Amino acid sequence: EDPALRRTWEDLTALQQRVLRAVAAGEEALHSAEARERHALGPSSSVTTAVEALISRAILVREAGRVGFDNPFFREWGVRELVG
Repeated sequence: EDPALRRTWEDLTALQQRVLRAVAAGEEALHSAEARERHALGPSSSVTTAVEALISRAILVREAGRVGFDNPFFREWGVRELVG
């Protein structure tokens, strides 16, 4: 799965990549000022746009008000590859 996941990663915008890094790191409050600063996510509206794009690509899913990986393989790859 690594080559396919890496290709998907490379097709994402820089902001979408930073959002995925934040989610892989366990960030729950992506729109908070602290999270946006910590992960260089920019304005809250940009975070919303990036999250919605990732949801539409079936990379992320929203459940019970939280955002997480839709694909468990992508989640494991993200934790391994994106979180130091």
